[in-house]
Amino acid sequence: MKKLWETALTWRLVITLGCAIIIFWLSSECIVFYSRYTSTQSIIRNELSLELSASVNEESSHYQQAERRIHTLSNLWSSMREGADLDVMVGRVVFVPFPGAKPDPRQLKKAMQMVEIFGDANESSNEATFIMLPKQGFVFFNPNSLSDAYLKSRMRILSQLVDTPGVHGFHWGRPFWDINKKLYVSVAEIQPDTGVMIGKNVEVWRMPMPNHELSDDITFAMLAHDGEWLPVATTDKAIPFEEFPATRFPPCNDDASVRIDDFYYVCKPLRGPPWSVIARYPQRAVASKSLDLLLGTLPSTAVMLSMLLVIMFLVLKLQVGSPLQRIIGVIDHFKLLDLDYRLPDNREDELGRIAKAYNKLLATIRSHYRTLEARVHKRTQELDEARKIAELMSRRKSEHIASISHEIRTPLNGVVGALSLLQRGTMTSQQRELVDTARFSTDYLLVIINDLLDFSHIEAGQLELTYESASVLQILDQVMLTIHLRAQEKGLALSALVTDEVPAEISLDRMRVQQILINLLGNAVKFTERGHIRLSAARRGGMLAIEIEDTGPGIAEDKQLDIFRPFIQIRTHDGGNGLGLTIASRLSNLMGGEILLRSEVGKGSRFTLMLPLNNPLAKLEKFSGPIIAPAVLHPQLRIWGMDPQEGEHSRLESPALAYLPERLWRSLRAITRNEELIEDAAAPLSLCPWSLKVLLVDDVSINRDIVSRMLLELGHQVETAASGREALEYGGQAVYDLVLMDVRMPEMDGYETTRRWRDSDADVLDVEVPIIALTANAMSGEGERVKAAGMNGYLAKPLSLDQLMRAIELAVSLQLARGAELMPNAQLQKPMLDLDDDDLQDKLSVTLRSFGESIDKAWTARQTQELLSALHALKGCVGLAGVQEVYQCCEQLETRVLQGIWPSRQDMASLQALLKSEGYRSMGR
Repeated sequence: MKKLWETALTWRLVITLGCAIIIFWLSSECIVFYSRYTSTQSIIRNELSLELSASVNEESSHYQQAERRIHTLSNLWSSMREGADLDVMVGRVVFVPFPGAKPDPRQLKKAMQMVEIFGDANESSNEATFIMLPKQGFVFFNPNSLSDAYLKSRMRILSQLVDTPGVHGFHWGRPFWDINKKLYVSVAEIQPDTGVMIGKNVEVWRMPMPNHELSDDITFAMLAHDGEWLPVATTDKAIPFEEFPATRFPPCNDDASVRIDDFYYVCKPLRGPPWSVIARYPQRAVASKSLDLLLGTLPSTAVMLSMLLVIMFLVLKLQVGSPLQRIIGVIDHFKLLDLDYRLPDNREDELGRIAKAYNKLLATIRSHYRTLEARVHKRTQELDEARKIAELMSRRKSEHIASISHEIRTPLNGVVGALSLLQRGTMTSQQRELVDTARFSTDYLLVIINDLLDFSHIEAGQLELTYESASVLQILDQVMLTIHLRAQEKGLALSALVTDEVPAEISLDRMRVQQILINLLGNAVKFTERGHIRLSAARRGGMLAIEIEDTGPGIAEDKQLDIFRPFIQIRTHDGGNGLGLTIASRLSNLMGGEILLRSEVGKGSRFTLMLPLNNPLAKLEKFSGPIIAPAVLHPQLRIWGMDPQEGEHSRLESPALAYLPERLWRSLRAITRNEELIEDAAAPLSLCPWSLKVLLVDDVSINRDIVSRMLLELGHQVETAASGREALEYGGQAVYDLVLMDVRMPEMDGYETTRRWRDSDADVLDVEVPIIALTANAMSGEGERVKAAGMNGYLAKPLSLDQLMRAIELAVSLQLARGAELMPNAQLQKPMLDLDDDDLQDKLSVTLRSFGESIDKAWTARQTQELLSALHALKGCVGLAGVQEVYQCCEQLETRVLQGIWPSRQDMASLQALLKSEGYRSMGR
């Protein structure tokens, strides 16, 4: 045995490794047993906590939505004049007075009209809306189905809200069961100046059951912040009252659970009412689950360990012992080298004999290794240098493309902006024709520039595709509408044919597919002098095939490959930049497709765009039955399952239906369903009803001049800055509604300026103002870059009035969402008050004098809050009356006070003079 141990390496390895593995397994099982037991408990608690948080967040949003609605009603109450006749019938509103109350008719009318209006808006959700008039009574909506006893019960419950402490301005009651066995809670907002209470009875949601492995053992309860246990709507999962903990429940902690007796409790506070949701599960369930997991792995682990030992012996025997014997026999033949370095060879086992043989080969191997290492090192250096050069060239190319884009688009922005302003002015017909020609030329120049940049991006591998689910028929309609006017001017017949195998929607890059089809159709219209152009779509296996067939001059076979090469034109007098088909072919390849061409000289050409069907949805809806239609529509109608008969049909008489398949499909669906066809109408852009205060930042003076004029044309106020530092200085002096920021400026670019503007420590008055980038960079990824810098969007130069108007609409929506006050647009504004009314003139004059006295009193006593309140109230009054000079003066003074600058005596004198002049003007009207 001793000799076997000393001479047999395989046996020594098997015995040693086997003992080590067994010892390690026993130790690890002890550790894992304890670790798994504790970690399983923690995992289950954490999962339940996360799921409960999701449920609580959902229920909290329900309560917060109710608070927002109540707050909206409260604001509406404050803004409505008492006694105003809104011409609203109040047949669905009831007033329940307090005993012995004497209601104010004007205030009661206002309350009943308000509840009636919002009941009509959404009757189901406002069924529990109420308004309490102090010392008068309650106004309820839609009480027809409610008994007098139930109304009195509601009054008792709602009257208690007055004494309930407010939470963020809202008073929450205790949950109660209504006559329909539903759980409700009353919430209201009390106006501090009038004492009017406006509120709703909000249904307490049924707690969603968490998708948890212990869901059968989980029960719930709600706990008020004063320690009172509340009922829950999900009664079958509620904690029984007798099982509530006797001890006071500790404060809620989002990151931990509490163990009381044999149960774990997870607590999550609600947002809105002062309650918390409690989830309880037994400790024994967690322990049982943990033990089951541990015990379930022991048998399989023992079997696997035994198999491992057997396999280890066989593997060592077959893969180590026997091969070593063969290796030794081979190495023993190499006895020609005398090595200086030797491995220890005093052992008698297999490794000792290997060491002796290895020493004989070591010198040769070392020599070859050093030679190979030197070669690899040299080649690695060469490859590294080549990689650095390639990366540098790619980076320079990208920077050069961006620079070219900026240098071309910046002057082009001035041209397009100036032409847009001219087009809005009054001109003679000859002048308008010249301006339209110049605008057409700039648009065509922009198309050429975009083609060049797209080609550069494709060549550099920087073009990114944006996939989305898109309707195939809509894409076909849009591209046909793009070219149909030019085709009709040349007298060409247009038609389209879509097979019933085409899916309704597929995933693709809509913009790039339209770019390809518009290019192919544009070429067809360009080269076809007479005849027709037909667009067809069909499914070919896993591909979508879109064909454009024309009756043009055709392309010779030896020229058909040339048209897809860049900057090559078959005929030099045809015009164009020679990149359209090249870009279309490259784009189709990027999307996994291709463009096929079949053409014959003198007969025409057929281009086929093949695209993969990514995530296709169901096929188009098929129709059936006879229908009277023009003969030109019969082929398409038969494919879609109809039985067409020649004749006139009022809904199918439009000639455009022959080449607009999506519009034809919608018409057929409306006809078969006996519905009215709702046409999609693009709403024209109109002037914004708000006048924004815009800060324009651009280092190029011509850009500042043109864009400023465009903004002024749209009725907005503009201030300009020539650098990022100047923009930050302006931001610390005034509050703006919108900042238009050029991204390429010397010293500090637009990205860095925006990051500093958004910094909470920056000396800027409004760090959340909408900032929109002005960029001449047409490369992909620009949207991600401006968002990463903190901007809200970007406009690509050259700018048009439509682009500016869309940017202004975005800024208005962002400002209104954050509660900002905007000044009405003077170009559209009409006073909300009819100042031709003598009574209103007198009231306005008296009101202006009263505001003037209040402002003068607050200024003299240096009472900041009182001065701000008076200025704000005066600004709202004159805004309704359309008195712009007083409005702007109030806005400037209010801004200065908010900045900590106390108005001077001259400022106050100017305001008083304006108020006095407006008062006289009102009386003299």
